[in-house]
Amino acid sequence: MSYNSDFSEKELVHDLLMYENQIISLYNTGIIQTSSLTFRDSLNFCLTNVQDCQLDLLDAMNQRGWHQTKKANSNDIENAIKKYSKMSSELF
Repeated sequence: MSYNSDFSEKELVHDLLMYENQIISLYNTGIIQTSSLTFRDSLNFCLTNVQDCQLDLLDAMNQRGWHQTKKANSNDIENAIKKYSKMSSELF
């Protein structure tokens, strides 16, 4: 791709990913703070769309070698499940 910009494609995609992260955070805040179920459903719909876009960006970055994800081993997964299950049980 060609851009009339001083930014590389990698920098532009990275910026898009950061914007997606900010938007997700804002939608989450709105969902938590609203008492209207209709509005909450609308925000959840928008949140899901943004999450899908974020995943597409991450996939594109991964294909180009710009964002490598670490594969979690089974011990890490099991430890995380135990940790958050314990935290959840302590809250309720």
